[in-house]
Amino acid sequence: MGAEPFWRRMRKLLAGLRRDQRGNAVALVAAGMTVILGAGSMVVDYGRLAVARVKLQNAADAAALAGAARLALDDSADAAVAVAAQYLALNGAQDGAFAVSSPEIQVEVQRDIPYTLGRALGLTSATVRASARACYLPVSRVGGAAPLTVRREDFVYGQRVALKVAHWKDGWLGSGRCGALRLGGQGANTYEENLKHGYAGYLAVGDIVETKPGNMSGPTVRGIDYRLDACPHDPACTVDSWVRGCPRVLIVPVSEPYSWNGNAVKEVRIVGFAAFLVQDVVETGDDCNVYGYFVRTVTAGRADGQQASYGVLTVKLVG
Repeated sequence: MGAEPFWRRMRKLLAGLRRDQRGNAVALVAAGMTVILGAGSMVVDYGRLAVARVKLQNAADAAALAGAARLALDDSADAAVAVAAQYLALNGAQDGAFAVSSPEIQVEVQRDIPYTLGRALGLTSATVRASARACYLPVSRVGGAAPLTVRREDFVYGQRVALKVAHWKDGWLGSGRCGALRLGGQGANTYEENLKHGYAGYLAVGDIVETKPGNMSGPTVRGIDYRLDACPHDPACTVDSWVRGCPRVLIVPVSEPYSWNGNAVKEVRIVGFAAFLVQDVVETGDDCNVYGYFVRTVTAGRADGQQASYGVLTVKLVG
């Protein structure tokens, strides 16, 4: 047989090259898909992990703050852990770990997040973790205080305290002073509105505040009756069972005499803040006394670990 024609040899050579190109194309496509899936996993799955981590941290923060607020009321570790666990569940997190060392609570939580595109690369899930610590501290600056003041002393929780006296001889502020403060203005209407709703401004430890002369029986009775009637709870709050944030809870500056006008304390210096559950207002003719029970409560305010505690506390994240 003669030699194979040149044109036939060239046709076979070209056909072989085409087969090699198809094989290389398949390999290149496979490699490209791996790169695409890897990049997609980085974008989609790692984005989901980042969002999940933020949500989990928010849940841990909320749980720690809620637990610290509960701990502030009576230092019950069990109650604080129960509240923190409840807040985790409300935020979609489960199986948290808790450590309580009054005045702090620490929350640790983790969650497994399944991969989506990453499964094509053999990745099934990743674990995200979050932790938070919160504590309660005395407040040194607060809004919404009542226009009354009590003398600094070591109060006992549940103790019945006179917040306003009918006769200055029964009080500690001297002649003509029955326990009221002048906040935001001089008029009786301003005093009454402050008593009903709390002072709209802020008071801080170290502030010098004027005392308000006079008995002001009418504004006092109306203001305290407003608070008593505003309690929305059934049964109504008592010193043994009350709800934080109830209008019957008054935040009252604790103070000491600063300046005198004859036999009367003209100005006081605030040294802290106490909370009282208003019991009643006792009116006798043109006179009236206001009584409340000393309680512990949590509110928004500036925290100060060096400040003496008189039962009004706030919570913050630490660490």
